[in-house]
Amino acid sequence: MAEKRKDSKGRVLRKGEHERKDGRYHYVMGHSDASITMNVYNHSSFERTEKEMQRADNIINF
Repeated sequence: MAEKRKDSKGRVLRKGEHERKDGRYHYVMGHSDASITMNVYNHSSFERTEKEMQRADNIINF
């Protein structure tokens, strides 16, 4: 069985996790292309903005 990767404090790192030299953690998403990652986050951000705009419109038109 392969040995599990660990950080400097002995914690087991999960798939995609890496410890940086400054002690902070870095997570690499499993997307094949950076544009896919951007589309995922921008889409959710757009939906959230749209929802907030609808809420504001309901308050103004109340």
